[in-house]
Amino acid sequence: RLTLFSNAGHTGSHQLNWAALTMQAVDIHIVPGNHFTMFKDPYVRVLAQVLSQSMEQALARSMMPVTARPLVRSLAAGKHKDAAIRSTVVHINELEQTIATPVDGLEDRISKACESVLGTQLAAADRVQHLDEPPMVDAYLLAEIERRTGKALPLAALVQSPTTAQMAKLARSAGSRVVADPLVPLQPHGSRLPLFLAPDIDRTVLSLVELASLLDPQQPCYGLQPAGFVSGQAPHNSVEQMAAFNVRAVRKIQPTGPYQLGGIGFGGIVAFEMAQQLRAAGHDVALLAVLDTMVPPNATIQYWYPPASLRGNRPAPRWFIHRAFGRLVYVLQRRQLRASVPRRARAQMPWRRRISHEYSPVTRRIQATLTAHFEARLRYQPSLYPGRITLFSNSKHTGAHQVKWAMLTEVGMEIEIIPGNHRSIFSQPGVTELAERLSLHLEEAQRTSPN
Repeated sequence: RLTLFSNAGHTGSHQLNWAALTMQAVDIHIVPGNHFTMFKDPYVRVLAQVLSQSMEQALARSMMPVTARPLVRSLAAGKHKDAAIRSTVVHINELEQTIATPVDGLEDRISKACESVLGTQLAAADRVQHLDEPPMVDAYLLAEIERRTGKALPLAALVQSPTTAQMAKLARSAGSRVVADPLVPLQPHGSRLPLFLAPDIDRTVLSLVELASLLDPQQPCYGLQPAGFVSGQAPHNSVEQMAAFNVRAVRKIQPTGPYQLGGIGFGGIVAFEMAQQLRAAGHDVALLAVLDTMVPPNATIQYWYPPASLRGNRPAPRWFIHRAFGRLVYVLQRRQLRASVPRRARAQMPWRRRISHEYSPVTRRIQATLTAHFEARLRYQPSLYPGRITLFSNSKHTGAHQVKWAMLTEVGMEIEIIPGNHRSIFSQPGVTELAERLSLHLEEAQRTSPN
């Protein structure tokens, strides 16, 4: 009699071939996964459980005396005095206590969602990693998990519960909607002033994980997730709304200043406005770190101010020409933006069959959020900031970019030049250099801030 443990990928002919090799019968057990994953967690636990049951059945069928059966069980439990025997026997009792094959199948459905979006098979203990490329892949993954399970998980789940087993456990207690909370703990432990970071215009907080991990272990760091990328959340239509939404969340865990704020790209503009609102409310901002952010464009596009020579009590004809030209530039840029967002969203789609998903609710939601962010950036009118700005700029930027930021502060600005371009300074090895420079400013802010 043979007992065959076959992975789910094998065909019936494989099993029939084994049946031809015995004079009696074949007991066939199908274990989830393929040849490699069935010997890894969680499928190896299923294999061990089935193996344990088969041993018990074989024990019951055998002519072994009843008095000898406790010895066999002690061998299986690893209790025999012979270390060589103990090391070769599966610890069945321990495995049976830890194996808890869920009846709802959430692990399997979440694993299939990961395979559909990421293109790789994940076991229950495998971590979901590197979800910042391509952009929005994490938002698509959560949408696919919601479609398959009916459970809406927050983006924080991919940071705090990164394995399929942990996500399944979280999903069992989750509802059908996600509570809108922008704060995602990237590194919540430490005794220093926390750092609050906002991601770029087409990224989520998962793009901040690597930078946060390279900071001092005593440096708490929180990501500020924009609303709109997860179901049940509407995007904000202005930078002021985004900043106010973030400020309310920040003050829940840090009611008073001094605050440390930062942002990448468009997130730098959001952090800039957050600092403005916190200072207007009477709070101190110890650090405003603008990480490779272009200055808000509409100071010279949407709100066109003529040269000083054209200003007077009575507008000159040329003033109207300049104003009309500026408005035309803004309208053309806005139209170009609207046309580019659908193409951008399609290009970011991680699934192979993009056409079938082009008008899916997920794609429409991401398109609407990206459009809201781009238009908010174009509409935002910055005012003079009554504090110091710390600008981290890639080495490809010109001095004009840095001078424009200097014009937005009444106090002064510090500039850190990071070798590389906008993409390379946020990936290795550039992100290590960025983290080291940022850590120096965080230490300085910690040292000079009161309380």
